[in-house]
Amino acid sequence: MFCTRRPRMLTTALLIVPLLLSQPHASAAENDSAGPQWLENYEEAVRRGKEQNKPILVDMWAEWCVACKDLARTTFTHSNVTPLFDGFVLVKVDMDAAPNAALWEKYAISSLPQVFFLKPDGTAVSELTLSQFESPEAFVGRMTKARAAFSLTAVGAAAPAAAGANPEPNLNNAPSGAQPTSPTRLAYPEFSDLPPSAVAHQPHVAARLFTDVAEIAPGSQFRVGVHLTLSPKWHVYWKYPGDSGLPTRIDIQLPDGFEKSPIWWPSPKRYSERGNLVTYGYADDVLFFTDVVAPSSLPAGSQIDIGAAVQWLVCENNCLPGRANLRLAVPTANGETKGPLAPVFAGWHQQVARPIVTTPGFQGRAHLRDSVVVQGGTIAGTFEIQALNATSLEAPKDDHLPVFVPVAIPSITTTKLDIALSGKIVRVDWEGRLKEDAPTSGTSTVGGVFRVIADGQEILTELSTEVTHAPASLVSGLAPTDGGSEIRAVGEPSPTPTEPINPWLMFVFAFLGGIILNIMPCVLPVLSIKAIGLVQQSGEDPKTIWYHGLAYWAGVMVSFWVLAAAVIGLKASGELVQWGSQFQNPWFVTTLAAIVFGFGLSLFGVFEVSMPGMQMAASATRVGGFGGSFFTGAFATLLGTPCTAPLLAPAMAFALSQNAPTIVVSFSLVGMGLALPFVILARFPRLVHRIPKRGPWLEHFKHIMGFLMMATAIWLLDVLAQQVTPRSFVLVVAFLGVLALASWIYGRFAGYAATRTRQWVITLGALALIIVGARLTLVLEPNTGTKPASLIGGVTPDEITWRDFSPTDIATLQQQGQTVFIDFTAAWCITCKANENAVIDTAPVRTVMAELSVVPVKADFTNNDKNIADWLQRFNSPGVPLYIILPGSRPNEPIVLPQILTTDGLIEQLRAAGPSRGEAQALRDESASERLPPG
Repeated sequence: MFCTRRPRMLTTALLIVPLLLSQPHASAAENDSAGPQWLENYEEAVRRGKEQNKPILVDMWAEWCVACKDLARTTFTHSNVTPLFDGFVLVKVDMDAAPNAALWEKYAISSLPQVFFLKPDGTAVSELTLSQFESPEAFVGRMTKARAAFSLTAVGAAAPAAAGANPEPNLNNAPSGAQPTSPTRLAYPEFSDLPPSAVAHQPHVAARLFTDVAEIAPGSQFRVGVHLTLSPKWHVYWKYPGDSGLPTRIDIQLPDGFEKSPIWWPSPKRYSERGNLVTYGYADDVLFFTDVVAPSSLPAGSQIDIGAAVQWLVCENNCLPGRANLRLAVPTANGETKGPLAPVFAGWHQQVARPIVTTPGFQGRAHLRDSVVVQGGTIAGTFEIQALNATSLEAPKDDHLPVFVPVAIPSITTTKLDIALSGKIVRVDWEGRLKEDAPTSGTSTVGGVFRVIADGQEILTELSTEVTHAPASLVSGLAPTDGGSEIRAVGEPSPTPTEPINPWLMFVFAFLGGIILNIMPCVLPVLSIKAIGLVQQSGEDPKTIWYHGLAYWAGVMVSFWVLAAAVIGLKASGELVQWGSQFQNPWFVTTLAAIVFGFGLSLFGVFEVSMPGMQMAASATRVGGFGGSFFTGAFATLLGTPCTAPLLAPAMAFALSQNAPTIVVSFSLVGMGLALPFVILARFPRLVHRIPKRGPWLEHFKHIMGFLMMATAIWLLDVLAQQVTPRSFVLVVAFLGVLALASWIYGRFAGYAATRTRQWVITLGALALIIVGARLTLVLEPNTGTKPASLIGGVTPDEITWRDFSPTDIATLQQQGQTVFIDFTAAWCITCKANENAVIDTAPVRTVMAELSVVPVKADFTNNDKNIADWLQRFNSPGVPLYIILPGSRPNEPIVLPQILTTDGLIEQLRAAGPSRGEAQALRDESASERLPPG
């Protein structure tokens, strides 16, 4: 196999250098392990040959040359060949490198690989030149002849070629059998009516430029295509050629005022080449086309000049680079007239894969291990499609038609590809590597085209996402530590820069936010407990009430100081901290649910706290002691952290980004604000005396508060159900049953009337029951099962279908001009649930969202998600809720909504954002007819 090149194609070779994307040719370093030392500079090799009086072996290669790679990999490293290199100066010459361009003409080279020998004075020995692939056995003979010509000592006894062995094996690039033909080739009309300027004949390729209309009307939609017809067994390459080859390049040139879509690529075929190389491309023929919209002011009776610059690499047993510049004049008229070549477009339109989000009856999930990758780094991901309606999926029968063709462009090389088809699901595990010379910014597309047979019908769909390039100094996907700019995915919004924050204003917000936190639904259940205490204490000594107020204040403050210390420690370890993130820990949620459940049992009278030997005054007993007030303050703090009250959000966002002293001050001010109302009541007993005296109503009130505490426990169990496996959830409920039994035993048999010995025995027995029950039941297994990601989101007046949050999907939606509403929420966030039920999922809001074609996206932060955490930090939000609208016409001008939503306020902001524009105006309304390809 060889890769030919005519002398007149020198310019072509230089033009395609920037397009080279295939794997590198074996370098000198790669062959060191085999023994011979290869130079890479031609002039240096000639100089050494003269100085050392040694003949020179020159291996000329190029990135796109499959045979060159085979020669280096299989022949030059063969154990019978490498000893024969002794005595030569060896040099590998990259013929696509600019300094070597003149060698094409100097040695009249028209094909690669080109292996020849130079005398020590630099004179070529033409009779020993190799211009095609040779097996190791055949090359041994060539090297033996060369060594004899240069009077070099014979080396060993090389193994001769076996009798009947084929030194040039069959290198057909496709598996055995007939080559596949295009689905529409036999139906093609004649191309004879095309003008000469629209046709170019190159070796093994005929290129033609044409449209699907005979005349262009003002404002009309039409297609322009470049058709390549290939010689039998030859092929050109797809946009991602695979392990070798070059992508075909099509540049459609139109006058000003015309709009065009990106080039539509038909789904490629697969070719297996020597050396286990896999490439993707087209045999027989292929049509690359674009959709064009003419300007509405187009005058009739004129000529429209359309051009196309085309570059390709066509291969069989050898490879030829080629190019053509095509021109076509199309008349204009008041009405559009279909052209005779329109059926060509109709056939190839069916071979274009449509995005998964527009493929009826299918859904997909794209998951990347990392959202950023550095030069030379690896990126891994899983791509999965699922048929919703078909009974089963099958692979195509033709080996040329793979189930999955990877897309990894422009700078990523695929290193691993595992495809599994089972039932109605196709799963692809993929790994790739970002090239060493890849840019340190921008993005690359990863994913691929799926081709399956669903109930006898061929389905072509594409599922892809983007990975962001980043400098090596990038840490955890955030901004570089050297002060570089923030790394964002394409289309990701940047919050508008703000003026420097006034820390004193943030301190005021922290204090006021703590006060407001008292009326948030997270804290109200705890305050109800203290309300009962105040009623019970209303007749007590004012000094005792004041001490209880101080104990409550101490419980709140100590708890906030513990939280501040935890935040400081996590920040020092490099963790990203959010307000309320402890609720993402199932052990924390389980513990808190058990405490709330126990509080509820005590309010129902199942038990009262009475530790052994703790004989208090009746009044002190009823209020639970100062320790009870302290614990209630701590409990209020724990339940308050998942809420983000007005004014508290900016204060906490500011605090979490500051140093340790600022964090302590901010958290202390929030605690002081939270404790202030109860402290005021305790300090001024006259306010307490306004509360009705104790009586039968108090027992009813306690029971009502007990039900409120049980509702809180149910809320916490709902959070837990989304974090652990169903088995673990059931065991936690069983533990609460054990806790209830232990509480009943303690309340029934260890009351204040019991003796001290009995109190100790019953108390220790109840604690032992709780410990044993916890040991047997509390096995919290994380819920690692992932539901299929929802990639289709929409709104009707009756229902909101939420799309799952993904930064790359958001970027795609923005590029398509979609208006996006993002709800950052969590199951443990009561404020979030209140907003969703009272405002977001209501008829007036649904109607407006449907009217504006808003895409609803839900960012569920119930469990930790790094992408969501990054966005919360980017928008200076300490936690959830956070609501963002990305306008379709202004994707980089996000609208951030307040934490507490109102129906009128949300509708006003949605209308201010405006409707979705659609992808390139939906390519001028894709539904205008079936003329536009999927996507």
